[in-house]
Amino acid sequence: MKKNDYLENRLEEWARWAIGCYSIAGLNYSPVAPGFSESIKSDRTPVVSDDREMEIERAISALAKIDQTAADVIRAEYRAHPKYGHAHYEDSGNDCTRTHKQLGISERTYRTKLDKAQTAVWVAIRM
Repeated sequence: MKKNDYLENRLEEWARWAIGCYSIAGLNYSPVAPGFSESIKSDRTPVVSDDREMEIERAISALAKIDQTAADVIRAEYRAHPKYGHAHYEDSGNDCTRTHKQLGISERTYRTKLDKAQTAVWVAIRM
């Protein structure tokens, strides 16, 4: 599988996982929620066992500390946040002409930040 195909598949999986709010700690996830292969309870919140999606979420969270706009762009591109759409119900691909305006940045900046975010994720998942 080519790098781009592999990365796209992983980001699409992550987006569907993230839109379910599994990336936010302390939400008392249901043990039967989609995306959980198993659930281990500790106190009130199960431990997420979806390592592939968590790996990408960690990379994007680390990127957000350095470049919040790049993290917002990748979430918007893959519809991994409700304000940009819903990864479960939309086709892959994104109309960046609408999204970059929603983010308040130019299309060129959008593309640059998206490339930066995708590269950060690629480096994280290939290590």
